This record gives sequence, C-alpha cells and structure tokens, in this order.
Amino acid sequence: MASLTSRNSEVDSRRQSSIDENSDREASEEQEHPINVVKEERAGLLSGVLTDEESLRSTPNEARKIFFLRVCLIILLLSMLVGTILLTLFPRNKIPFIPPSSALLSNGTHKFHNTVIIVSFDGLRSDYLDRNVTPTINEFIQKGVKAEYMIPSFPSMTFPNHYTIVTGLYPESHGIIANQFYDPILKDNFTYTSNESKWWKGEPIWVTTVKQNQKSGVSMWVGSSSVIDGLTPTYLHTFDSNMNLDERVDHIVDWLDMKLEDRPTFLAGYIPIIDSMGHKFGPDSQEVNEALKTADEYVKELLNKIEERNLTDIVNIIFVSDHGMAQIIPSKVTFLDDIFNVTKIRPIELFPLGGIRPYDDSDIEGIYNLLQNASENQPWKCYLKENIPERFHYTNSDRIDPIVCIPPVGWSITTRRDSANQTIPNGAHGYDNREPTMRSIFLANGPYFKDKKGIGKTIDPFIDVEVYNIMCNILGLKPAPNNGTDGGII
Repeated sequence: MASLTSRNSEVDSRRQSSIDENSDREASEEQEHPINVVKEERAGLLSGVLTDEESLRSTPNEARKIFFLRVCLIILLLSMLVGTILLTLFPRNKIPFIPPSSALLSNGTHKFHNTVIIVSFDGLRSDYLDRNVTPTINEFIQKGVKAEYMIPSFPSMTFPNHYTIVTGLYPESHGIIANQFYDPILKDNFTYTSNESKWWKGEPIWVTTVKQNQKSGVSMWVGSSSVIDGLTPTYLHTFDSNMNLDERVDHIVDWLDMKLEDRPTFLAGYIPIIDSMGHKFGPDSQEVNEALKTADEYVKELLNKIEERNLTDIVNIIFVSDHGMAQIIPSKVTFLDDIFNVTKIRPIELFPLGGIRPYDDSDIEGIYNLLQNASENQPWKCYLKENIPERFHYTNSDRIDPIVCIPPVGWSITTRRDSANQTIPNGAHGYDNREPTMRSIFLANGPYFKDKKGIGKTIDPFIDVEVYNIMCNILGLKPAPNNGTDGGII
C-alpha cells in the first residue's frame, strides 16, 4: 500500500511538471501572437476555413490538401450552376437526338436524321402483287428489297398483327389477341375503339423513339391513340375512315417538311381499302383489283413527293401488310348450336375461327369433349388453350379463350345466335398463319437496305415480329424486349 502511494505521488509530480512546461510554452506563444490572432486561428480550425496565409502557416501537406479540396468544391458548384442554366435554356426533350449509327444527312438544302416511313396496306395478300395492277409498287420492288412474303402472327387478324409489327411481340405477349375479345381479369370487352392503357402491353416503336429523345408521327395505326407506358406519339392523326388518300399522303410529307428539331424520325401510315374490299367482295373480285390500283396511286403520290424533296436516298421506306385474305365458302359454315347448348358460352370470338369461353369454367371440359367428338369426321380442330400447338405462340394470356377451334381456309365457325346479328363476309382472314392465302408483304427501299442487301434483292420469308428490330436498327434505337431476332434479321 505504501509503495502504491509513493508511485502515485511520483506520477502526480510528473503531470504537474508537464502542465507547468505547457503553460510556459503557451505564455511564450501568446507573447509572439496577440490573443485576438490566436482566437481567430482557433475559430478557423474549428470551422474548417483558413485564409491562404494561415493555411501555409499550418502543417504544409495538410494545408495544401485543404486548399485543393476547396478549389475542387468551388469548381463542382460552378459546374452544377452552369448545368442548371443549360437545362433551363435547353430542356432535354428539346435537344435533337443524333442517332449513334451515322451523322446528319443532307438533301442539298436541309439536314435529316436517319428516318423510317412505314405504311401498312391492310389485307394486301402477297400474291396480289402478281396481278399486274400495281406498276409503281413493282418498280419500287426492283429498286429495293422484297421478302418473298411475310408471315403474320397467329391469329392472322388486323389488330393483333398491326400491334405486333410495331412492338416485335407475339399477340400472347402484347395482349391484343384478337380484333375483339373478353378479358376475364378486367371483366371487360376489348373492341375496335378500346384505347384505354389497360389493354396495350409492350412498347410500340413510337414510344421507343420518344423515350430515346427522337420524335414520332403516326397516322391511324392500331394502338396509336392510346397512352402506352405513359407516352403517345409526338404527332398523331386519329382514325378517320372518310379521309382520302391525298390527305393520307400529306400527313407523311407535312411531317417531313418540319424543321430538323421538330421533325419525327419515325413516321407511320395506314391504308385500309384493300382489306375492306376483300371482306365485302372476296379476294378474287374486281373490286379488290381496283383497291390495289388505288393503293398503287397512293404509293406513286408518296414517292413523287419524297423525290421532289430530294429524299429518295435519305429516307427509308417500308411497305407492309398485316395478313392476307381468303374466300369464304358459304356451304362450309359450322354452327356450334348443333353441337352443344350455346347459351352456356359468351359470344363467339375470333371469327372465322371459333374462340369459345363458357360463362362457367366447370363447363369447359364437357363442351370440349362434345367438340372433339363432333370434329372426328371434320377437317377443323379444337384445342384447349394449354394444348394449342407451340408454333402459334398463342397460349400465355388470360385473354385467350379456354377453347380455340381452327377451321381450314374458307371454312368458318359461328353460332346461329351470333350470326343473326352479322352478315357472313365473302372474304375473311385469321386462319393458320402459315397458310399461303394469309401471307403478307414486306417491301423496303432506302439507304439502309441498299447498304445491307443491295438493289432488287429478294430475301427469305420471315415472321412479322422481326420488323420492330429492323426499324430500331435504322434509327439507332435500343429495342425494348421483344420476340424478334436479337440484332435484327436485316
């Protein structure tokens, strides 16, 4: 205990000696620096701010680090201020997007970005072009690229395929599985005028362009009047069946005449007359031939106006169709009333096919078995949704009917209840998408296609999910997820 007390006394003595030495040193320093200077230095150290002279009086390396950090901070703040000013003066959606694949192109008087014009001729069957009534289109083919034919997605109908062309998705993926259908989840019916966002899945190219700082102009294309992923085309003409062909041409060229910063790089048009005449009079009618001549006049007028603007070697033009057309055989209509009690099912969908949805799911198996028995001696086939052949890509959607019956080309399936409210047309489509009469067209011309394939080339047939990636390639866009070939087939 005594030795511990002694050691504590020694420690206290050393501490006191050290305190005295420090006090003497501080007193000496205070004589060299007035008290107000010392306080200022301490205040500066606590706040992290020193004058240049004071920094140099500190430890040299630490002072230089502090000075360097201060300079960097000032530069950063100035950069942020300049960036804010620039964004205010030039908002992002006002800055023209230059596609990464090439520089601006010139027609001699104006600059242009890479541009795509796509026009759909509804119901233009691929072999219609062999009828010698479309000289302008045939000349266009000789100067560009033609697919031997294009294969529509199943079912070979207008709404599913138009939306497939601009999204690269099969109908089971983008949700527009027919021209009209019932959604059991939404408990609502899709019709020709259904523009609500809830129906439209996927990303059409007019949305892809806007997302990636380009602009789009769309005239009457399926789905273009809808808000999809919160966006619409930059410029839009809604569907108008009374609009003449000259006005439809003007829609396109008026957009081409815009200033560079306002001009769309993706432009789309739609011509319905061939399909209308095919339904009403049948594919082999004189009326269809007259409609083909009208479509050829549209192409002639469009190409002339593009040539007048010296854009023939600048703009890439694609002509497509959504499906073909087949003659309905009046004696080959199957009435489901003769097979089961049709009061158990909703109105038939997919005409001329049979899309069958019982009101009560417990009736699915029984109705399917009756159809199977009835079709044993018939050429049409019925499938439960989960057993539809994989090549149709028509299974993975709640909107697809629980039972789908596919007749041969020319046949049709309906009920007397439903047919009482409609006239069976002379022509129809929707059949197996591999059938020759369902084949559509893909024709293209412009610098992109000449660089890739040369002039007057015929390429192998392909399915219409490929068109979206081709257009993205031309425009230098990153495609949204889709069912087409990665990197595109052209």
